[in-house]
Amino acid sequence: MAGNLLMLQDLGKDSWVSPFLGNYPLWSLSFEWWYYMIYFPIIKFIPEGRQISFVVFLSFLGGIAKICFRNPFSDFLSLLPIWWFGVELAKDYAQTGSISLFKRHRELLLLGVPLCYYSILSSIALARNMSFEALKYPFVELRSFFSVLLLYVISFIVFKNKIIIRGGWLKSLSFIGGISYALYVFHYPLICNLTLFRNGEYFWGDLVLRVFLVFALSYFAEEILQKILVHCTKKCA
Repeated sequence: MAGNLLMLQDLGKDSWVSPFLGNYPLWSLSFEWWYYMIYFPIIKFIPEGRQISFVVFLSFLGGIAKICFRNPFSDFLSLLPIWWFGVELAKDYAQTGSISLFKRHRELLLLGVPLCYYSILSSIALARNMSFEALKYPFVELRSFFSVLLLYVISFIVFKNKIIIRGGWLKSLSFIGGISYALYVFHYPLICNLTLFRNGEYFWGDLVLRVFLVFALSYFAEEILQKILVHCTKKCA
């Protein structure tokens, strides 16, 4: 539990700490927390024009350190360009009101340079007869950078052509945004680890009830309990 409180949890054979109570999706919270901690000193002390290059440098530094000594901090640095890519997209959207696929070539360096680097490392590893494992270095980094780049291109095409939002039904799902964090925390233990009926014949009914329970609990946590806590905190302050 101490490792989770220190935000060191991760997945994979080389991880130091497993997610709390086997709730595996919580692995990413450690990455998110450390990236927020890294964000401030970068924007405070690194000139804006050099921030992307500095983030890529940190990624290389983490990858090299990981070869010598497997540790969670190297993992955080190795994948930092993925998170920072989102930062740059947010800045782009805030400034222009839109996101262009190839408008800023330097932004794509955040994905392209590490992708080339880990492609080379993965090819060398396979040439040395290392077995491919999705959660093993350097394959996990290669998979992460490639999947993010692919999803970015696909999402750009989809939204640029209004393939999904044309019908307007996407807006009807906006309520999920308000409870998305709770859904993220609760969905795995309730859907994958909980069984309401022992009889396997009721599997689908059991599954529907579990999904309903996830949404109900998420709504209670985000829309009711959180507001009560915020109100009490403000009152005490």
